[in-house]
Amino acid sequence: MRVADDLKPHNRETIEKILDFFRTERKCCAIQATGTGKTFLILRLLEIFNDEGKDAVIFAPNREIIKQTKKRMQKFGLNNATFYTYQKLAKMADEEIPDIKADLIVCDELHRTGAKTWGQKFEVLVNSHLDSKVFGVTATPLRCADGRDMAEEYFDGNKACDISLAEALVREIIPVMPLYVSALYTFEEEYQKMSDKISKANNSNEEKADLQKELLTAKQQLEKANGIPEIIKKYITSYNGKYLVFCKDKKHLYVMKDVVVGWFREAGYGGKIFEYPYYSNNSEVKKNLQNFENNKEGGLKLLFIIDKLNEGLHLEEVHGCILLRTTVSNIIYYQQIGRAIDAGSNEQRVILDLVSNFNSLKSFNLKKELDEKVRERKEGKFSDCSEDFEIDKFDVVDCVQECVDVFNTIDNILYGEWDIKISALQQYYEREGHSRVPQNHIEWINDREIKLGAFVAWIRQGNYTMTKERIDQLTEVQFVYDTNEYKWDIFLEGLEEYKKQYGDCNVPYQYIITKNNQQIKLGWMCSSLRTREKRGVVDKTLICKLEEMGFIWDVEKYMFMKSIEKLKQFCKDRKCLISEIKQIHNDKEQCQVFRFVNKQKKNLQRGLYDYGKYAYKKEILKSIGITEECADTSWEFMFNEWVIAKEKFGNKIPGKYKAANGNNLRNWVIVQRVKANNGTFSDERFNKLKDNGFIFEKNYNNVKRINIYHKGKFLNRFDSIKDAKDKCQLLYGIKFDGKVIAEILNGKRKDYHGYFFEEVV
Repeated sequence: MRVADDLKPHNRETIEKILDFFRTERKCCAIQATGTGKTFLILRLLEIFNDEGKDAVIFAPNREIIKQTKKRMQKFGLNNATFYTYQKLAKMADEEIPDIKADLIVCDELHRTGAKTWGQKFEVLVNSHLDSKVFGVTATPLRCADGRDMAEEYFDGNKACDISLAEALVREIIPVMPLYVSALYTFEEEYQKMSDKISKANNSNEEKADLQKELLTAKQQLEKANGIPEIIKKYITSYNGKYLVFCKDKKHLYVMKDVVVGWFREAGYGGKIFEYPYYSNNSEVKKNLQNFENNKEGGLKLLFIIDKLNEGLHLEEVHGCILLRTTVSNIIYYQQIGRAIDAGSNEQRVILDLVSNFNSLKSFNLKKELDEKVRERKEGKFSDCSEDFEIDKFDVVDCVQECVDVFNTIDNILYGEWDIKISALQQYYEREGHSRVPQNHIEWINDREIKLGAFVAWIRQGNYTMTKERIDQLTEVQFVYDTNEYKWDIFLEGLEEYKKQYGDCNVPYQYIITKNNQQIKLGWMCSSLRTREKRGVVDKTLICKLEEMGFIWDVEKYMFMKSIEKLKQFCKDRKCLISEIKQIHNDKEQCQVFRFVNKQKKNLQRGLYDYGKYAYKKEILKSIGITEECADTSWEFMFNEWVIAKEKFGNKIPGKYKAANGNNLRNWVIVQRVKANNGTFSDERFNKLKDNGFIFEKNYNNVKRINIYHKGKFLNRFDSIKDAKDKCQLLYGIKFDGKVIAEILNGKRKDYHGYFFEEVV
């Protein structure tokens, strides 16, 4: 059985795009909604690399996902991958990482590459495997912790696909839309909070009594029609099914276990209920997952979980999920509902969102996105879909919206006192010099607490009737009605200033400016604009303004053309042809130009500019006489480069020093040592290096004498570090590695495993 034969049409298309990227790029990623077969993309790539006799390394968040992927590999007869968790990678020493064998590096849940702990180690891995391809998959590339888009930041925006959950549903990649029911099992708590608000408000007693009556009526209507037992009775049709129940933590899990069972009993189910708590990797607890999967008996099966199934893991025969965990993380939200989604299933599954995440999530609104994708399908955007389809099947059952509307109305009445709030805004303006109030800001005026952030938000949302007097009051404090427009106005001012100072709009990513006592991440905003422009979501008016300023949409192309102009100017100033440019080490400008030319020749020879987004480079280079003539990488050339470098640095060539052809000279020196020690060197080359003073072994003897102490007590004195290294291992059992020796030699380390080193001058 071949993976290629088992791919869905959308994944076949994605694989073709991945392979297209790999012809010209090292990195590529696929963004696909949970349940649309991301794992099959990994399996197909493994199959392709296996056919070529190549190996892969796969990084995953946990062992359960690794176990699942291995099981699928066995099904297709694949065994060319090594697996690591991200945590294991984080614990590896930098020296161990280059030993990982991989022609393909795969990161499952690629947004994790942005984590500080293992992100640095992942960089070491990628940089030590320069000939390897790097592929990543995720449903959500944005990191909630810092808002970084790892698909853009780490994979250079090389997306083979970007299929959201809404798009997968509308395109019918997921053939059956889950039944999504939004409710609120904590409504009693919310009701009590609102009732307390009314009691403490400064409104008249008569007005407060009317509000309490309105609130109680809304509560009674909800309980009658949309209480949780009623919702279960109405929407869960298979009491013999398997359901995942997501909880906040272990304590919450055990509290809700009995509550959930009680809901089903109150809904009228009298059959057998199996309860499986799953909250850790403890072997006993882990059995609950296996028992849940293997249970074929009649009756209701409930797997109560906290976070183990949020990421990557899929279970067979799941009939739905129940959400009891509120979250502001779009990643966690989509991962949870993704457990009830499967592109290979034609059965409708149920999502009971009993914490109304659907209404509270601000960063990703599934309801809004579904409407947008429906519109795009009707306009014929998706070539694989007909324009005629049932719009009704994309509806969501919302059991709390009417009550939420009542809450909002009461809030507006309670906090709708304009005069005191506009006075608070004027006070803020006089103190801060602007009226851009933070979202949660509270202002005190006349011993009253005013939620000023909420007040200005309500104004912008149009919740107040705006008379001429009120408009004038807001004008006096320079009120910003459209914060988005204001943000871009400030951005354009900052960009203009940058251009005046530096001559172009190529703003570094980390560049920050301060405008009106506010920090603006100018570099980040430029990068974000480029990403959004590729997606076609930048306002055309803003695009026109930016292009008038000379904004750089393609930074790589801009830098390439800048280097070409520099090359032309160099030839004009030096009155020489490109073919006549040679390496002269004491001429910095000529060195830079020479290396640029050699790098382009090398890329041409490797076919990197033959097609794709870099094809324009081949034509430009050809027009100025740079052809596919191979850059000189011969041993003789590198030997001559080493001789020149040795005159300048002696035998201590810097680690980042490049030869004229762009290759790392220090790496070349290391390779010569290895070959000499392995006996794979010709006598001619060995003698040539030896005659020119090449050192075939690392020199540990450039410290004449060294004292060694342990816990402040003098132990011994040695004539050299090598002598110390050998005898310390024999006498005290200390085993040194090359890195430690180098650090001692360079004065960067004085202690090691409780032993202290002191150089004797």
